[in-house]
Amino acid sequence: MVPSANGRSTESQADTKTIVSEPLYFPSNDHDIFGWLHRPAAQHPANIGLVICKPFGYESLCAHRSLRVFAETAANLGMPALRFDYLGCGDSADMNPGADQIQQWVEDILAAVAELRRRTGVEQVCLLGVRLGALLATLAAARSGSVGGLILVAPVTIGKRYLRELRTARLAANLGTADQGGQDEGQSGADTSDSVEFSGYAMSPATMDALSKIDLTKTPGPAVADALILDRQDLPVAGSLFAALRDAGVSAQYLTLPGFVEMAMVAPQFARVPVAMTEAIRDWLSQRLGKRMAPVEQPLEASTPTAVDAPKRELKLPADSSEADGPCEYPVSIGSETPLFGIITLPAQKEMRRRGVILLNAGADYHMGPSRMYVSLARRWARSGYYVLRLDLAGLGDSNTRVGKPDDVTFP
Repeated sequence: MVPSANGRSTESQADTKTIVSEPLYFPSNDHDIFGWLHRPAAQHPANIGLVICKPFGYESLCAHRSLRVFAETAANLGMPALRFDYLGCGDSADMNPGADQIQQWVEDILAAVAELRRRTGVEQVCLLGVRLGALLATLAAARSGSVGGLILVAPVTIGKRYLRELRTARLAANLGTADQGGQDEGQSGADTSDSVEFSGYAMSPATMDALSKIDLTKTPGPAVADALILDRQDLPVAGSLFAALRDAGVSAQYLTLPGFVEMAMVAPQFARVPVAMTEAIRDWLSQRLGKRMAPVEQPLEASTPTAVDAPKRELKLPADSSEADGPCEYPVSIGSETPLFGIITLPAQKEMRRRGVILLNAGADYHMGPSRMYVSLARRWARSGYYVLRLDLAGLGDSNTRVGKPDDVTFP
């Protein structure tokens, strides 16, 4: 087992061009977050890059494969792509439970834009956001002069409506299980002094308050030239956002396409990459590559990476009161023919007992586990002296799929 320092070569199911994907950590304010940088194999990659903004919670778990395919699709066009985990999500550093996640995650997107430009030298960046990630991408685009285009997949446009959807789903899941003597936390008007879990993923009171005040159809439009909205065919809700963007002078395209439910609203072992949406994204990005982009408002800084500017490969975890040094974790690659990907969490250096735990995929959930449980367990057990590897089996999560085999097969 060796550190995954040189990335890996992957082949998209839809394209045979080889791309290089490398895991890395990069800073967002005073924390580090985890991401995958997908580099085109071409000698002269495009001058436009793509940053992918995940949806929230269970939808992010289900859509993991599709987001990876979106990134690989861009890289196969010659466009470097970065997908990443927000603070407190996936393999990124943990987050203060009471913090405003909306504010922090917009900062994370801006940090991802800066990191992609720094590492690849691209001048313009397109943001691709799914559901809540689309809302976050729109907010981030309004603050960045480096963002020239938006792709919004089934976007959340009105925060209050999204919160009602989350609460309704939570109440339906909890029918018959809530304490008969009290009110369910997800109900309107309930006490929100503590975070609320939606399908196992926590949202803080500050986040819910911030979301309740956001209506993208009534806020100033982002300063982007182009936008593509891919709305749900079964339940389209983004027509008003399309009109608002057009009124703001954005060259916007609006399509209703099938595939969102199968991508993000079914269990991961049943999730399917939305073919029509993927093709629409590929076509739109291809058009951007052939279009002369407007000059950027934020020139690329002199920190363009060189051969010695290697990606950060280790995440330092905070030490508790009894430790001089806290645990750390880093990505690893196992094998060569079909490399398996994992994240290993190491205890403090003084630990000599060499006890280990390997966490394998639960169904088709990728290596963070259900509700990010594996990340929490790994970091907790490392503080008790265990070496913990959370591993994706072949064809699952971020591991490669064996030749001739399908993705996300749970019981081959």
